[in-house]
Amino acid sequence: MINNTNNRFGESKNVERYLLNIGKFILESDNPDVFKIRMWELETLRVKDLPYDHKLIFCDTSKHLINIRSSVERIDEVSFILTIEESSNYMDWSSIETMEEYFETRIEMLQQRQVDVFDLILNEPFFEYGMFSLEYENILEDNSFSSAFRYADKVLETVNKAAYNFNN
Repeated sequence: MINNTNNRFGESKNVERYLLNIGKFILESDNPDVFKIRMWELETLRVKDLPYDHKLIFCDTSKHLINIRSSVERIDEVSFILTIEESSNYMDWSSIETMEEYFETRIEMLQQRQVDVFDLILNEPFFEYGMFSLEYENILEDNSFSSAFRYADKVLETVNKAAYNFNN
C-alpha cells in the first residue's frame, strides 16, 4: 500500500493506493480488490497468472449512449468470470421513457438468454433517478483471455447498435 501521493499540481495528499504485481506488470488502484489493466497487458497473461479475489477491468468505455465496463476474475486454473456492466443516464437519450423502454427490453433479452442458453448470470438490475445499471456474468474456460475479448467486443457492438436504434 502506498500512502502519500502527489496530485498533478505537486500537492501531497494522503490517499491510499494499492499495488498488484502480475507477471511483469505492476497495477495500481485505490481499491484493494479492483485494478485496471490494459488489454495488451492482459493478452500476454494466462488465467493461472492472475491472483484470486481480484477483479481486473480491461475495457471501460463510454461510447454513444451506453457505458460498458468489462472485467475478469480468476476462479480456478483455467476458468474465469467475465463481468459486463452496462450503464447510462437519461441526459444522453432523447427521453427518459425511451431509456426506460430500452432498459426493460434489454433485461427481457438477457433473461431469455439466461433461460435458453444458460451461459450468463444476470445480477440485480438497477433503474432509478434517470440512470440504469445492468450487470451480467459469464464463466469462461480458456487458458488465455481471447474468448473474453471476443465476447466483450461483440457485446459492445450489439449494445451500442441497439441503443442507437432505440434512441432514434
